[in-house]
Amino acid sequence: IEVLKSPKGRAFQMNLGAEKSTGDILFFLHCDSELPSHPLARIRKVMRDHRAGCFGIAFHSCHFFMFTCRIISNHRVKDRKVMFGDQGIFIDRELFFEAGGFPEIPIMEDYQFSLTLKKMHVKLGMADRRIYTSDRRFPKGTVPKLKLMWKMNRLRKMYRDGVPAERLAEMYRDVR
Repeated sequence: IEVLKSPKGRAFQMNLGAEKSTGDILFFLHCDSELPSHPLARIRKVMRDHRAGCFGIAFHSCHFFMFTCRIISNHRVKDRKVMFGDQGIFIDRELFFEAGGFPEIPIMEDYQFSLTLKKMHVKLGMADRRIYTSDRRFPKGTVPKLKLMWKMNRLRKMYRDGVPAERLAEMYRDVR
């Protein structure tokens, strides 16, 4: 085990980890995610036909809007070709570096990485089982959940419209 030191920020940390790694497939996972059974076999299965992919997402919640968030997130990968870090991103090592790694911005690094892969016409694969991700960032109650989902959607739109990531990071602090 080697302890790596990097500047603060997810992109810096993930890029350094990728640089120091030796495997052919890189796997980026949030620490509060629960993997399905046999995750490596599922990743390898996807990577037979794709150079990048992720797991579908699910939440430990019976709330209707968390179910809706799950459906939208999984559909986004298939339809819009965009995956997020909480889905567990796996990618061919060479492709990761060809794409420039995660952009070193304070927020939206996984989103921008997906947009870069999309621009490169990389076809994403999705594993046949879901990863369970914490819904801790979502408040209790229907209206607060809806407001948060709407705000997160607006932040992505603002990013696409050119609002600096630093400004969005300030706004996102309110979400957490």
